[in-house]
Amino acid sequence: MDIRALMDSCCRGPGTDWDELWLLVAHAALHPVEQLLRHRHLDSGLAEDILQAFYVHLRGDDMHELRAFRGCSERQFEAFIRTTVVRFAGRSIRVQLRDSPQRHVATLNALTDKHGPTARQIEGALWDLASAMPAADVVKLQIVARHSVQLAGTDFAKACPAHLYKDRRVRALRAFLRARYGDRLPDLG
Repeated sequence: MDIRALMDSCCRGPGTDWDELWLLVAHAALHPVEQLLRHRHLDSGLAEDILQAFYVHLRGDDMHELRAFRGCSERQFEAFIRTTVVRFAGRSIRVQLRDSPQRHVATLNALTDKHGPTARQIEGALWDLASAMPAADVVKLQIVARHSVQLAGTDFAKACPAHLYKDRRVRALRAFLRARYGDRLPDLG
């Protein structure tokens, strides 16, 4: 297949040649994008979204990106597309993460392979448990949660009284709560 003629035909205008070129692009681009997403601990299902944005990017700006290709073989074209799509995907991911760091944290919590519950799940369990506790025990639970590495910044831990407690006191409160509530108390580290 003459890649140069195919590209020239696509750059002249829309037609059936674009479908053939897009098959080549998708074949060359999908695997590198999935690898990049896995490397960043993101869902590889986002690869289709990135490829759609890449498609728009290639078609935009008078097909400037495609016109930059100077090779003549299909292998050179695939290498060019892999390089271009990895740069494009990296920029897209960086912009998305920069614009919404909270969404990135939520995505990481949801998508990374962890053993055990996430901080949000533990916090939900603590709120459920606190609703069935006397007020004095809720304060103790909040103190323990505030000193937990997993839950230090959560809303549940922030509801704790602001004064400081020594580690020995926190350990005693944790032991008290574990003895009283047993398995209903999530592991607070």
